[in-house]
Amino acid sequence: MYTVFPSLFPFFIINDLLMSVGIAENIAYIFNKPINKIFKTSGYGAYAFIISIFSGYPAGAKVVKELIEAKITPKEGEKYLPSAAPLVLYS
Repeated sequence: MYTVFPSLFPFFIINDLLMSVGIAENIAYIFNKPINKIFKTSGYGAYAFIISIFSGYPAGAKVVKELIEAKITPKEGEKYLPSAAPLVLYS
């Protein structure tokens, strides 16, 4: 509680701000064509990947969960979930 929560809390706040301002939609629009050609999904996976690079696994999984609730289908969320922890995959 004294280590994990203070380290992840800023990323949760930053993600909520970016989602409410519309940055997620802008990133999804920019990366829609390449992501659609590679993974056959919308561009929101790029937003999840970018946020998870900076924040790590728990925050990346939370981003994917929020996208499933608001913007994408659960089937797309299954494709994005491995990108919620890119640094774990490379270690």
